[in-house]
Order: sequence, then structure tokens, then C-alpha cells
Amino acid sequence: MKPFAPGDIFLGCTYLCNPDDDHAGEGRILQYDRNMVPKGTLYTEGTTHLVVNLRFGPDGVLWGFDAFAHAVVRVATMGVAYLKNGILCLLRGSFIDFIDADGNSLRTIELDEYGYAMIALSDDDRFAYVTNIFTGVMSKVDLASGDIVGAIDTGMARPSRSLAGVAVYPG
Repeated sequence: MKPFAPGDIFLGCTYLCNPDDDHAGEGRILQYDRNMVPKGTLYTEGTTHLVVNLRFGPDGVLWGFDAFAHAVVRVATMGVAYLKNGILCLLRGSFIDFIDADGNSLRTIELDEYGYAMIALSDDDRFAYVTNIFTGVMSKVDLASGDIVGAIDTGMARPSRSLAGVAVYPG
């Protein structure tokens, strides 16, 4: 799977390969862009039959279900956030890439090192909060200047590597 972009289409499309059960097979989700061009395939784990009822939650997580295996499929994007104007902020390990609805890179902000994996935006779109899984540091990035203006070191650097999420309360 590729990072989610506005207009992407997701299809529960299980490869039915069991001659003894016409609903059984390898669960997979196909991803297409807004122009219906293939972007990627996710083979689901823990499913044995049709992956159905794909839906996005309000937090942008894609959900699907396999009623036969009693399995829930959760597909969360990593390193993706949207500005209020629809611009995609895509975190690419050592930089933030700003991408328009047509997939064009508008600009980038270089970060201090590699390992950034998750991103959240301030409610006013002024700052990005990015987490580095290798160093255990959350950095606050000013989106106008590109400067890192603050940091929290959790102390969870390699080999612990547990810094894997960030959220900013909008209130």
C-alpha cells in the first residue's frame, strides 16, 4: 500500500483460491488513485475469507472485516496528515513532503535526521509534530519556516524504539 491521498479508492478483493469453499482465500485490499490507476495491494493477516465492508473511521483509519474468520482488518496510515486546505503532509523518514491533490510535490521541509515515522498537525496548521522511532524524540516543526522549534526526548531510543504515535488535542 502507498500513503493515502484524497480520492484514493480501496477495494476488498479476496483472491478466492479454495476449491472447497467459494468464499475462502487470501484476503487483500487493492488501492487505486482518484484516476483509478493501481497504487498497491495489501495482503491482510488473520483473514481466511472475503474482506468486506471497507470503511474509513473519523481518524482516517481504514477498517474491513472477515465475518467467517471473525477478523477485523485495521489499516492505519503512517506519516500522513492533511492541512485544512487539502494539502497532504507526507512524512518520508527525514523530511516532510507537501503534496497537492494531483500528486505534485509543492515543497519539502528537511528534518534533522532519518527515522521520523508519525505526524500530527496543530489545529491552526502552524506546526507539525513528528516522532522519530530510532531516537525516541518528538520534534515540533514550524511549517512556515521549516525550523524545529521544540522537542521532547522520551528516552526510548534504540533498541527500545517504542515512540510510535503522536496526537495533539485541538481544544
